[in-house]
Amino acid sequence: MPETKLTWARLKEHLRKTLWIYIVGCLVLILLSDIVFTATRPRTPEEQVVKFYVADAYVDSAIFDETAQSILETVQAEDETLLEVVFEGVNFSDPESDYYGTMVLMVRMAAGDGDVYLANEAAYNYISNSEAMLPLDEYLEAGWLSQYSLEYATYTNPETGETYINAVSLDTMDGLHELGFNNKGAYLGLAANTTNLESTMKAVEALLALMAG
Repeated sequence: MPETKLTWARLKEHLRKTLWIYIVGCLVLILLSDIVFTATRPRTPEEQVVKFYVADAYVDSAIFDETAQSILETVQAEDETLLEVVFEGVNFSDPESDYYGTMVLMVRMAAGDGDVYLANEAAYNYISNSEAMLPLDEYLEAGWLSQYSLEYATYTNPETGETYINAVSLDTMDGLHELGFNNKGAYLGLAANTTNLESTMKAVEALLALMAG
C-alpha cells in the first residue's frame, strides 16, 4: 500500500512546492471580497464623485478625510453637482515584489475606478506604462495649474511614437508630506477614463491650493 501518513517532512515538501498557489488564492479572495463589498454598498453616482487613489509604500487614507471635506466644500461653491470626494490608499512599493499592491492597481484600472492618481515613482511608472493616465497637454496649455511652477512627466506610446504629458510633479506640494505621503519624486495624474473631468480638475486645483509649500 502507498504511504499516506502525514509527516512534518512531507508537509514541508508540499508547502515548498505549492505555497505560491495558496498565496495567490488568498490574494484573489481578498480582492474579490473588496470588489463585492464595493459593488453592493450604497453608492453616490460615479459622475458626482471624485476619487483620489494614493499609491505609496504605506498609506493611511483616513488621514485624508479632513482634506477630502475641504476639497468638497471648495468645489461645491461653484459646482453643486459634486456630492463626494474620496481618498483611497493603495500600498505600493515595487511591482516586481509587491504582488498585492500590483493586483489592486490592476483591478482598479481594469474596472475604470477612480479619477486621480497620487503616485510614488514606482506606482507612476506602472500606471503610466499601462496607459491609464489622461494626456494633459491641452489642459495645461489652456492655463490649468499655471499658478504653480510644476515639472511635467511625459509618456511615449511605443506603438505610435506619440509623446504627451500625463502627470505633474508633486515635489513642491509639501503639505502632502505632512499627511504621511512622500511627495518627493511623486506625481499626480488624471485617470484616462474619469467620468467627471470638469469636477475632477477643480478638485485637483483645490488639493494643490491646500498642499502647496
